[in-house]
Amino acid sequence: MSILSQLPQWLKPEQALKGLAVLVVGMAAAKALSILARRAALRRSAGHTGMLVGKVVYYALFILVAVLVLDVFNVKLTAILAAAGIMSVALGFAAQASVSNIVSGLFLLIDRPFEIGDAVDLGTTKGTVTSIDLLSTKLRTFENLYVRVPNESLVKSTVVNLTRFKTRRLKLTFPIPPGADLAAARQVLLGVAAEYRHALQDPRPFAVVAGFDESGAALELYCWVGSDAYLQSLSDLNERGAASLAAAGFPLSCPHRRVLVREE
Repeated sequence: MSILSQLPQWLKPEQALKGLAVLVVGMAAAKALSILARRAALRRSAGHTGMLVGKVVYYALFILVAVLVLDVFNVKLTAILAAAGIMSVALGFAAQASVSNIVSGLFLLIDRPFEIGDAVDLGTTKGTVTSIDLLSTKLRTFENLYVRVPNESLVKSTVVNLTRFKTRRLKLTFPIPPGADLAAARQVLLGVAAEYRHALQDPRPFAVVAGFDESGAALELYCWVGSDAYLQSLSDLNERGAASLAAAGFPLSCPHRRVLVREE
């Protein structure tokens, strides 16, 4: 019996109400069980693992509910499966990317390069991870833009987790004019770092002479700060370091060019 020939039977009130009841109750149960599975997974694993487990449970139950609804209407799955077998070759090529993304999502789940709430740098995109799904990972950029990244691209590319560790090291460069007392200039920078509220004293800040060029010497200040205060510390220490060096008689140097024009 074809599906079209069964349409008059589906339109019967008792048959339609029974199918609708199975659908509503089944979807409600699928939603509730997926929430319970996600909460149970969150007690033993990270946030993105719980979210993924909840979605897998939901989609599995959704398929089961769909099968039950078809059974209510006496729809035989053999014809549907036969049609699916004929279309499997064509759909296989179309689904290659999706399957690859799903497998990559499982790799991300096992490897755990980032979690929901982490700030990541993907090279061309920086942002906070808001969701890790079967096919893709969603980011909210620092400019408050929504970005969807396929999981396969994440597995194949370099991902820098900016907030995995609680501390980060700053590297600040200050050009010092030729002939300046480098030891005194180093002490000025170390004094600035020691007084800065976000600077950690373990590991202690240190300054080195990185090299010399036509502008003089390059002093580099290394300082550990909390990850959440990285950008603020970068701005503050650059500003305070330059001001303190200038006040101590070490203005920042910059290259100068003198152009001589000889007239014939």
